[in-house]
Amino acid sequence: MKKILSELQKYLEEVAGLIVEFHEVPEVDMKLPVFIRQRYTVYRGAMFDRECLLLLWKGRRKPTPLEISKQAAAVQSVLGADIVFIFPELEAYKRKRLIQYRIPFIVPRRQIYLPMNLIDLRDPSGGRLPVFDDFGELLSAPAQLLLLYHLQKEPGEDWHLSRWAEQLQYSAMTMSRACSELAVADLCEPVKHGRRILLRFTSGRSRLWELAQPHLRSPVLRRTPALLRQEERMSVLETGLTALSRFTRISADRHAEFAMSNPRYRLARRNEWLEERQFLEDGLVVIEQWSYSPSLLAMDNRTVDRLSLYLSMRDDPDERVQAALHELIEDAEW
Repeated sequence: MKKILSELQKYLEEVAGLIVEFHEVPEVDMKLPVFIRQRYTVYRGAMFDRECLLLLWKGRRKPTPLEISKQAAAVQSVLGADIVFIFPELEAYKRKRLIQYRIPFIVPRRQIYLPMNLIDLRDPSGGRLPVFDDFGELLSAPAQLLLLYHLQKEPGEDWHLSRWAEQLQYSAMTMSRACSELAVADLCEPVKHGRRILLRFTSGRSRLWELAQPHLRSPVLRRTPALLRQEERMSVLETGLTALSRFTRISADRHAEFAMSNPRYRLARRNEWLEERQFLEDGLVVIEQWSYSPSLLAMDNRTVDRLSLYLSMRDDPDERVQAALHELIEDAEW
């Protein structure tokens, strides 16, 4: 404990010229919740002419960014002072998420994030790190596919990133980035197991689906009227109203709708297994080109999976469709 405080003082003097004295605050033991006292040692000090409380992490399992934000609120509601979290080390995805939450933190000798006063973010090699992460609010196709696979296919808890990459047909680098995206969104937590990284999802499947909603997008890239010439070679799956009618009481449209991955669609067009048309006429179908392969999530060889189907249609203004989508999710087996 003394070592990290000494490193903290040297770091503050180095980057900001601050000479700061910290004093442990024993009286907080009578005020703070037990779960805070078990995980942090609290120190009081002054930085930039403002009194602050430093919460020095002493637990074993590191908290998630969402847990840290709740802990900050709990401490501030009791003690009322500015709060700064001190961690011996901090994974990149947690750092990025704390910045998004605007939660002050310091990793001695490496990073300071005090949004109103000082920001100094470095990587171990001495270079600067970007203040804001490059992940948007919406998940990429690989990250969304990974999450939907977990929600519906029940992979083993011991699946490491290379196993995920093999199963979902992506590179290890792509899966690593997908893992980071899910971690930034507080949907999973990477756990190091020997030399491998395992994914620990933060909630049960039903709750995880609810939490993921703001980050999910329709898999549909394009809808095209087409004449199927060799349907048996295309490996298409029913989607849209055609699939929704299989799961719910809504009626299908007279034009069948099918889904396939974008690369598979290009292959079918190149081999003339289908013929694109400009307008939807009798004898034609609608082909949806998806950002990921629908066959990876399909529960059978006929229809796309329920959750992707929901995402592909959730913005449909038709009240009948919305009622059917509600039924679709209500009947999902979590």
